Amino acid sequence: MQTAQNDTSRSYGTAGLILALLLVIDAILLAIFLSHRLLGEPSSSLFNIGRDHGFPEFFQYIKEIWFSLVLFAVYLRSRQPTVLIWSILGGVLLLDDAAQLHERAGHVISTAMHLAGTESIR
Repeated sequence: MQTAQNDTSRSYGTAGLILALLLVIDAILLAIFLSHRLLGEPSSSLFNIGRDHGFPEFFQYIKEIWFSLVLFAVYLRSRQPTVLIWSILGGVLLLDDAAQLHERAGHVISTAMHLAGTESIR
């Protein structure tokens, strides 16, 4: 009984450490963006969080990939369909993010419906 509790505690500790690491990296990227925006350094626009295909966006892709893969590994061990659904959802989010699916679909819909002023919506 004690061993199972220790394994669970260790798992939560590892998950917490990974979550903290991801949040720290997000905070660092945000600080670099603010420095880029306010001070002009670093000068590369790849640090702009609003730019497509910049460093922050690629880090988001990495998080989405790991989210899907880790949940799929958990599914393989647990065989719980809910975990598989979350893993698939992570993959769909990655695909949408990388291929800009909802942006493209929105453009097609707004064009087909002749909606004015939707060109600047991201």
